Amino acid sequence: MDTCEKLGIAIVAYSPLDRGFLGGNFTKDTKFHPTLDFRASMPRYTKEALEANQSVIEFIKKVAQSKSINGKPATIAQVSLAWILSNKSFVIPIPETTKIHRLEENLNASLLTFSPSELQEMNKELSKIVIVGDRYAPGSDAANSVGL
Repeated sequence: MDTCEKLGIAIVAYSPLDRGFLGGNFTKDTKFHPTLDFRASMPRYTKEALEANQSVIEFIKKVAQSKSINGKPATIAQVSLAWILSNKSFVIPIPETTKIHRLEENLNASLLTFSPSELQEMNKELSKIVIVGDRYAPGSDAANSVGL
């Protein structure tokens, strides 16, 4: 990150909403189709990991309750994207969606700002949260493709 910042190189944040998790709608009871949804094979989307990682959602939900965009309450996804945009100006999130209303929601995240003290407090609290579950199954093609 420091090198990219120093050299003016942008970083594209792939899957900034963690494959939908940071939309705030997954629970420990969320089921992914075993053959049609690749998340079914990912350690971060097991029942246990989804349950443990709800602490992230609860924290972001608290932040969202104190924020609004164009007079509407901010969403968990908007806070997540705005946090990425607020930390480093050279990091560009590319959230994927198939729904127009989600595209609009994601675009409006750019209107959400945090004061330096808010951002510092958020980063402090987020650093205390332990994320359960690897991004990819160890030894999988996906893990190998990103050098894990």
